[in-house]
Amino acid sequence: MMRIHRLRIVTILLFVAAAVGLAALAPQNASAAWWKFGKSDDLPDISDLKFNQVNVNDVEDHLTLGKDDLDQGRVVLRGRATLDQGKVGKVEVSLDGGKTWKKALLGDRGIFSFEFTPVLERPYAFVVRALSTTGKSSDVEDHTFDFTVSSRTNTEAVKAAFFEMIRLYCAENSMGFMNGVSPNFDGNLSALADAVQNDFRAFDNIRIQAFITRIVEFDNNFDVYFTFNRQVMSTRTGQLLKDQLASTCEFTRQGEGYQLYSLSHPLIFGLSDPENVASSGFVTEESVGRSAIVVTKDGQAKEEVLGQTAGQGDSTVQEGSASLVSQGFNNAEGFVFEDDTVVNCQDSPDFCMEFHMLFIPQASGNAIQDLGTRNLDDVREVPETGYSQGLQGETRVGHVYAFRLGNGHYAILSFSELGTEIDPVNQVFRSRFRYKYQTEAGKRTF
Repeated sequence: MMRIHRLRIVTILLFVAAAVGLAALAPQNASAAWWKFGKSDDLPDISDLKFNQVNVNDVEDHLTLGKDDLDQGRVVLRGRATLDQGKVGKVEVSLDGGKTWKKALLGDRGIFSFEFTPVLERPYAFVVRALSTTGKSSDVEDHTFDFTVSSRTNTEAVKAAFFEMIRLYCAENSMGFMNGVSPNFDGNLSALADAVQNDFRAFDNIRIQAFITRIVEFDNNFDVYFTFNRQVMSTRTGQLLKDQLASTCEFTRQGEGYQLYSLSHPLIFGLSDPENVASSGFVTEESVGRSAIVVTKDGQAKEEVLGQTAGQGDSTVQEGSASLVSQGFNNAEGFVFEDDTVVNCQDSPDFCMEFHMLFIPQASGNAIQDLGTRNLDDVREVPETGYSQGLQGETRVGHVYAFRLGNGHYAILSFSELGTEIDPVNQVFRSRFRYKYQTEAGKRTF
């Protein structure tokens, strides 16, 4: 009997010793690692979602495509499904709000695609979900919205939006006018709202006749070039004022249509605060030397001759756009901000692209910081610290990335297209971006 007790005591002691030994060998963050291992609610995630070339990651309620957005009459849905722990088993798409589901084509690295031919002007309730091999689904609310394909082109939609803004302005409908302005307006949005109200105080009987000379598309935004004849009456003096000028503005896709994104000098709207309303300080070349209606600081309307600049433009900022192609690291392209050139990744660029990932050559001395989901033109200054030699996480469309370069300069960029497969046979991918480069060393403003 005594021997049995001794055996039990020895067994217990050995078990305790083994447990203590394992605890000693475990790292200090073992509890965090155990929690991560035991976590059972990790869900798949969907990113980089596009309808053809239209980024739909951030669509909230409704999206309207132009018929020229279609690819031979089809919508080609592309995206990426990822899962931190486990494996994505399939991706499903619904066009009727989740009543029925169709399986998307799922490839390597979670890239998926789905094609369908929509009927023009027919409403669709779009939902997409990714499912793990254990049956767990991504949050369908993240990518649920209604959409239609319009029977008119995007250019026609932009023209309609432009002339509607003129109609609302001439009618002195400030609320309706501001509803047509993008919340990401490239300028001071509240200053535009105040300036329009002040215009209405300074003018009576506003008449504007505009003629569009051309519309240029870039990254789903549209630059509108136009001339206009304007006539107003000064509320202070009763004097009739007229001007004939050429200018530009920009419209951006916003849900069900297009909204005003930027205004250039000479301003067609918001004359009361040109420095905060216009996106740059430069007057269009066609309007330099012409007489234009202006509103003084004290609210008086008058005419004056336009010079080359009408605000404080920053001449040290170099802007541009580029497209990079990758087919593995040994056959991938990179970019040099200073020269605005595309080079091979092995020729020491400021950064290079491999498929959908951004890489910085170690020898360059460059560092990068993800500023999150931003509009590139809203970034006026970049941080002085917080940069690292590599990105933490995957590069994403719509994020702004700040660079602290080895030559002491700063740059920012944002991708409009990232890792789009343009040759599935040879695995060739393309990425597009806009950038701004500060040509003055040490200066962090844009």
